[in-house]
Amino acid sequence: MAIYRDLREKQPRGTLPLYLNGDAVKIAVKLQESHRIESPEEIMVGRLAAYLEEPLRDPSGFDEIGETLGEPTKRIQVSLAELWVDCLGRDFSQMAIDRRAVTMLGTAMRQVKGWGLAGRHMTKQYGQQRIYKRIGSN
Repeated sequence: MAIYRDLREKQPRGTLPLYLNGDAVKIAVKLQESHRIESPEEIMVGRLAAYLEEPLRDPSGFDEIGETLGEPTKRIQVSLAELWVDCLGRDFSQMAIDRRAVTMLGTAMRQVKGWGLAGRHMTKQYGQQRIYKRIGSN
């Protein structure tokens, strides 16, 4: 009631605003964000992004060295099957069974910044797959 009286004192006539302004907006946004629960897809996005930024490794476990500057080679494309097996450590044969998890993986991959769907392509290891490419790579 005290808030209403304060508002009426400042604006004795007409309709009172039903929105937040000034510091109240900042406080409300902060409170709302602190109570937000991350979705499984959002959690997965973080894991995928970290994996995709790791340098590629040769079978001996050493970073593959780029041909031009001697820097570790970054991954420029990836399939969901590669992520399923290499990033998540899951068995490839389970992809056909766990459709919900595969769908969640695809949803998460579409949210990873700097990566985009590049269509379906043949891969050596997994056959025909949807490929995601690092944006700005050839």
